[in-house]
Amino acid sequence: MSTISAALLMLGVMLYGLPLARLFDRTMRGPLLAGTAFLLGSGAVGLHLFGLSVIQISWTRTSVLLSLVPLLTVAVLWLRRRPAVDAPALFSWKPSWIDLLTIVVVASYAVFAVWASPYEWDFFGIWGLKARWFFEARGIDWASVPFVGKPDYPVLVPLQMDFVAVVTGGWNDRAFGWIYFGLSVALLAVIRGMLANDLKHPALATLAIAFPTLNLWIGLGEGAVMAYGVAGLLFIRTGSIGLGAVMLGLAASSKNEGLALIAVSAVALIVATRGIRSVLRLWPAVVLVVPWMIVRAVLDLPTDFVQGSMMSRILARLGNPAEVWDAFVKSPPDQPWFWLFAILAVLVFFRDAIRRETFLLLATAMQLGLMLAQGLATTWDFAAHVSLTLNRLPHQMAPALGFLAVVVLGRVWWGEEEPAREWKQDQGV
Repeated sequence: MSTISAALLMLGVMLYGLPLARLFDRTMRGPLLAGTAFLLGSGAVGLHLFGLSVIQISWTRTSVLLSLVPLLTVAVLWLRRRPAVDAPALFSWKPSWIDLLTIVVVASYAVFAVWASPYEWDFFGIWGLKARWFFEARGIDWASVPFVGKPDYPVLVPLQMDFVAVVTGGWNDRAFGWIYFGLSVALLAVIRGMLANDLKHPALATLAIAFPTLNLWIGLGEGAVMAYGVAGLLFIRTGSIGLGAVMLGLAASSKNEGLALIAVSAVALIVATRGIRSVLRLWPAVVLVVPWMIVRAVLDLPTDFVQGSMMSRILARLGNPAEVWDAFVKSPPDQPWFWLFAILAVLVFFRDAIRRETFLLLATAMQLGLMLAQGLATTWDFAAHVSLTLNRLPHQMAPALGFLAVVVLGRVWWGEEEPAREWKQDQGV
């Protein structure tokens, strides 16, 4: 029964996020609004549990649900104060029969996500272990944080699991699949809404990106950092920098790669806008991740990549290029055909990509490059680390690369013009 309850709870999370989404842009409609609402709502509920632990209030169904009230009240009151927006919706949406095929794929993914309990080692040793530890303690057990797997990892994902467990009244590993279903489908909905503003055939393009977007690693951090991180890049791409920054902050609160993505986005923005003013508008990302950085500093939580001489490890491995090449070739990302076609599309039409999609191209390329460098910097055995991580880590950026590829191809095949875009202030905030 808790699996069904969890599904209904995810619907409630989306409804909770609706006024939060409308704070940023009151013209959003359709899939874009629904997807944005779920992403903001799911991030907020995890942060609420973090806040309750900071002020040492035990997690109960009552305390957790009451913690949602202040933000919801502020959002609703603020929206009531704002004048109505007469501007047309920036991201229009017209359903297509091809959307039915995407719905079939999404429904199949739902079955996969909740068919069985998570089985990856990282769930039992990191994400699920932390969530269960906190659930039993009815709050973040600060004394145990330094001793539970990967202590430097942010805790938003375990807290989202705890939100489901506390509100539904029991621990059920299978129920957590609905979190990953919600995150992946929310990102796909955001992509569908945005493509409607860029392409004549957005439904077909969305279907092409669906498979790498529906994240397969249930129970790990990849689904969250992918959903929030890629959504953040796409919102920044459209000029909604404030909303994009919030998404980047949630990505950084999900996994360490999200921290790198904030820095990468700042560099890409400087290049794309030829200035620093837009970068300063990324401050919400920093605000969201600062509490966890304070926890890391206070509890002295180590990060294994920076232990010892990281540069020495990188240089030593680069000094043996045959070993590096062999490890990378033997461990390509999952869904290799997607990567092959997406990378070829971008390379063939690289001039168009760099001219019209400078920000998204640079951010995606730099983040993927950092993932490769991460392998070179590992304190583990190099070949073992690559074989265990590089099949899934690049998928954090796969939807961004897919989006870039279909937009570039769409403009070439259908002769579409680039939509009007400016680095605007978000509406409503």
